[in-house]
Amino acid sequence: MIQANCARHHNKGNPKKSSAKPPNKWYKKGKVHDLQEMDSATDDDEFYVNTVDSIGDEREEIFTRIPAKVPKRGTAVMKIKCKLDTRANANILTLRSFKQIYSNKVTKNNKIVSASFVRQSNTKLIGYSGEPIRHSGSVVFECGKAKFPLKLFLVDTDGPNILGLQGCRALDLIKINCQIQHTKPIKDVHDLQSIYPTQFDQIGNFEGTFHIKIDKDSSPVVHPPRKYPVNSLKELEGELKRMEQLGVIRKENEPTDWVNSLAFSRKANGKLRICLDPKDLNKVIKRTHHKIPTLEDISHKFSGARYLDVARCAAWLLGHSP
Repeated sequence: MIQANCARHHNKGNPKKSSAKPPNKWYKKGKVHDLQEMDSATDDDEFYVNTVDSIGDEREEIFTRIPAKVPKRGTAVMKIKCKLDTRANANILTLRSFKQIYSNKVTKNNKIVSASFVRQSNTKLIGYSGEPIRHSGSVVFECGKAKFPLKLFLVDTDGPNILGLQGCRALDLIKINCQIQHTKPIKDVHDLQSIYPTQFDQIGNFEGTFHIKIDKDSSPVVHPPRKYPVNSLKELEGELKRMEQLGVIRKENEPTDWVNSLAFSRKANGKLRICLDPKDLNKVIKRTHHKIPTLEDISHKFSGARYLDVARCAAWLLGHSP
């Protein structure tokens, strides 16, 4: 059984009445939209052809010209214009196009004569309203560079030639990308660390660098090293090495114009907080003019936010030029 579902909205209150005699032309004001195949096609299959009223319809359509080697025409390759319909699993060649290829095989009454390559088929084409659609059999053309044997039903219609989903994929005109992702819910920081382990092995950096501007008339000051408790020296040395490995500080063995004293204190967790005491340097630094925003200034930007990140050691994340 071959069925189709049309994605358009139809007027169910005024359905089209089916006639006992199959119509010769089923396109008229409508457009063929869907031909869906539920299992393998045989000569006794049924196709449901959905027609959509095209009045005021500006739906975008895609057409292409398919190179095809047709029977009884030698090695000549013809280009057949087709509409791509990914909702269709059957291909249609109009009698109008067939007549352009085989002008001596179609009579004035659109009857095919003396065409042994046209295969008669019991396949039924049925419109959306239930009306059967008459076809004159099927033909097989070798299409594309790979000479894919494309089966097309011959239908007397004013509409375009239709290339269904299977034909589009066989000729490499479309590609279907399906991907299913399962994301683990993030409950705490440990979940983030397990999902992004490489993002937690370093402190990271803000973009750009900051350059401290000093008054040209200032005189550099070199502070002497301070004395620290003996019981804290090993811990202090270990923290300095850690900061050096993280790239926060750099060991300097050459003379410099400015030397600032080192200061440290205990944090709430018992670890050391190390910083400089640049009291003389601060006096000659040229201040940048910047207004620090208040909570009222930025709280409206949090609308729709799901996560809040607190930057610890923010001064470490901003690079300074020498």
